Amino acid sequence: MIRANNKSFEIDISITVYPYNLVASRNTTYVVFRIVSRMEFSVMKKREQEFLIALGNRIKEIRKSRNMTQIQLAAKINNHDEQIGRVERAEVNVSASMLYLISKGLEISLSELLDFPIEK
Repeated sequence: MIRANNKSFEIDISITVYPYNLVASRNTTYVVFRIVSRMEFSVMKKREQEFLIALGNRIKEIRKSRNMTQIQLAAKINNHDEQIGRVERAEVNVSASMLYLISKGLEISLSELLDFPIEK
């Protein structure tokens, strides 16, 4: 996380490495890799972060009330348990389709999932 002038900037960097070429030199062979990088920058406002925290708490509350682990919920919706954890900790801005899948995995309606107080 980078902070500038009291604003938080979240940076997500993913790097993909592809074998590109083999280079031989005397008794050693080297693999040359081509690196492809992608950077995404997003600025999240305080109110948006508060909403994501409340949403994550709601998901965790319902999941625990059903005696489900993050692994079990992830398996039901064909996702990874680390992603469920990131949603519950408000580390990602979850998509509408992901919310739909989570609601189905928890066996509740989407409106029930989103039924929590939000400050105006």
